[in-house]
Amino acid sequence: GPLTFLPFESRHFRPVTKKGVKEYGYFVTAEGEPSMAFPGDIRDYAEPDFPFETSDVCFSHIWYSDDNRKEESYENVLPLAKFALRASDRKILLCHLYENGRPDHVMWRMEHAENARKEILALSPHTEVYIPDWGEVIEL
Repeated sequence: GPLTFLPFESRHFRPVTKKGVKEYGYFVTAEGEPSMAFPGDIRDYAEPDFPFETSDVCFSHIWYSDDNRKEESYENVLPLAKFALRASDRKILLCHLYENGRPDHVMWRMEHAENARKEILALSPHTEVYIPDWGEVIEL
């Protein structure tokens, strides 16, 4: 059936320096199908102003800071978790892992996604949280 794509401004700007690039997220719906939120490559996890109440599924990118080696970068795990849960408290897929061409200190890996997964589940134990692997098929 027909799909509806609702674009909205995303937050690809760092909260302190305001550096980043303009980006859009998308809320996708189709009659009788799960709604899907793609907030984008988020850098600012302040209270979101989504143009939708909630979605059935959120594709959440992993990003803690500009350098995954710094311990203080892990302080963004809780804000990331709260942001993803605002988009969906039903099902969250943690994405943006192993991006080609990134040096190791800015590449988000399985252990970063697992930290986010644990934080999400601590806040909302009933939420299904997936960390997709290459080629894995996930039924929504």
